[in-house]
Amino acid sequence: MNVRPRQTNSPNAHHARRAKAPLPEDRGVKKPSVRLTTSSVIVLAVVGVVGVALLYFGITSWSRNATVDAWRGEIAEATELATHAIEVGHEQRLAEAKGPLDAAQEELDAAVSSIEGQGYDVGYYVATLDGQELFSRNADEVFYGASSIKGPFVLTTFSGGVPSGSRGLVEEAIKWSDNECYWNLRNIYGSDVLSGQLTSMGVDELTAYNSFVHLTPAQLASLWLENYWVLESSPDAEWLRSIFSAPANSPIAALSEESYSKGGWIATESLHCTVDAGIVGHGENRYVMAAMISAGEDEELLGRLVNAIDAYEQADYAYLEAAGELA
Repeated sequence: MNVRPRQTNSPNAHHARRAKAPLPEDRGVKKPSVRLTTSSVIVLAVVGVVGVALLYFGITSWSRNATVDAWRGEIAEATELATHAIEVGHEQRLAEAKGPLDAAQEELDAAVSSIEGQGYDVGYYVATLDGQELFSRNADEVFYGASSIKGPFVLTTFSGGVPSGSRGLVEEAIKWSDNECYWNLRNIYGSDVLSGQLTSMGVDELTAYNSFVHLTPAQLASLWLENYWVLESSPDAEWLRSIFSAPANSPIAALSEESYSKGGWIATESLHCTVDAGIVGHGENRYVMAAMISAGEDEELLGRLVNAIDAYEQADYAYLEAAGELA
């Protein structure tokens, strides 16, 4: 049997096949069909998929970039409009708050002019509860404090609690400004704490131990600043607030249910004054006020001053709130 020798494709032969050498002239011989190997199909498929993917992502990327650019433009425009609206709203709020502030300033000026026009001295001091001065007038001028000193006396004396046997005396001394009850309390408990605070503020020691003292609006307000905590967190704070919320002839206490004060007044040949001092509360706006005039026992005149001071402070607070300057 003739054995047919096994043939192998040389590299040249393989190359010639890939080059597809021209066939002889057509002599009735059919053109052979092109056959794709499995690996060729896979390569073509991969190339096709990659091509389509590149085309898709190219279009998508362009579309996405265009969309992002459009979004950025819209966001920038919206931000500009919002900023403008905020600025306009801010300016409008300031304008709306400025009117009442100007009106309150005019009323305060008018109240002061009215008192001084009658030949009396005027002094007041207004500060935040952390001691920051807000506004004042003749804050370092000395006035006779009269019974207004009874307020700081009670706060310093009973910061640790009010004995049941002394409650009646305290109530009479604060609510009705009874001098006899006040003197009884001083005889029982002394006044070392209050006198020490007065001397630390510059009041001479002899005056500091008197039952009634001369002092400035700033000093009187400072006594309340140093001791108002007694109305907040002392053992009998709630009871003391009920006493200080309704003292006789006190325009400060009448400003709100959250206001606590003690006034004083006298009209003699040598002494004449009307005074009030304490803590004013209007929600978040809380402050200390001391108002003093040299008019003897004139609650109406002092009341106009106190109300004008409070109106100005509230208007100023509203203006600062609108301006965004409050902490």
